[in-house]
Amino acid sequence: MSMKLQEVSDSPQITIQRLSDDLCSKYGVKLDVMRLDKVDAELSGNKWFKLKYNLMHAHACNYKRLLSFGGYYSNHLHALAAAGHRFGFQTIGVIRGAEPQEYGPTLQDLVKYGMCLKFVSRESYRNKTCDTFLSTLKEELGDFFLIPEGGSNVLGVKGCTEIVTGLWSDPSSAPDYIVMGCGTGATLAGVILGTQGRCKALGVSALKGAQYLEQNVLDLMAEFAKYEGIAPAVSRDSWQIYHDYHFGGFAKLTPELVSFMDEFTTGSGLPLEPVYVGKTLYAVHDLIRKAVIPEGARVLLVHTGGLQGVRGMEAQMQKQRNRAV
Repeated sequence: MSMKLQEVSDSPQITIQRLSDDLCSKYGVKLDVMRLDKVDAELSGNKWFKLKYNLMHAHACNYKRLLSFGGYYSNHLHALAAAGHRFGFQTIGVIRGAEPQEYGPTLQDLVKYGMCLKFVSRESYRNKTCDTFLSTLKEELGDFFLIPEGGSNVLGVKGCTEIVTGLWSDPSSAPDYIVMGCGTGATLAGVILGTQGRCKALGVSALKGAQYLEQNVLDLMAEFAKYEGIAPAVSRDSWQIYHDYHFGGFAKLTPELVSFMDEFTTGSGLPLEPVYVGKTLYAVHDLIRKAVIPEGARVLLVHTGGLQGVRGMEAQMQKQRNRAV
């Protein structure tokens, strides 16, 4: 392993920050936030953990080129491109949709990091897991190590188990609930496995109508157990996914959500993004009000990063602010 890649094999220092607001004070809830957005300036958030073992495996197998999938504002592709630039991999991003006339901030960064961009129609993009489509890409682009969209594979899950490493070194401050946003379910699967039933893990779906996420999580955990050669031993009662906080769908916004985020950031100084973290924090507040999260509970919110994507959503957020006036 190269000395540079050794950096990603070492666990980063994770900051946990206490939050305080009127709602939590009213119900006696201790709310902390795990600042994964601060683990690395470029490989931000949960993407660092999802990529860790994928990068190490690709290096061990002598792959020089990495390929993955995402949209115009993909945090995953942004982190992958940065990792390729830092650790000496060529990277290819297969982008959902036609090539825009003008690149937004995320696409500009991908080019800056040296990622080769291949734009495909939304119809073709749906075939991203098909062998025929992948074979066509290899014929065109050469051999590559495939990392699924969002880094959602068993290696990504393995990395995400390490998100919760160290949480129980001091049992008196250990959480009763750990809450995070869900896109593919890989981060949640890793956290569930890492907690080993010591607290309840709650996922908040960022997508509309994504009831398949539960099965995704079960499948990923089963695949991880097989990969590690261990018996699956996680109770289904130890985790749950909520599907009522998507605000219209993936990357969709409403005046209510944006107002909530603005007010919370002003009061706490915590930077939020609207795709995952803003919706997850809103869900936490609502679950406290509904006593799903009981009075006096210790709650740990996972800030999964993604702040780079806010640059491409500022106009949409301002539009929602104007609607609220």
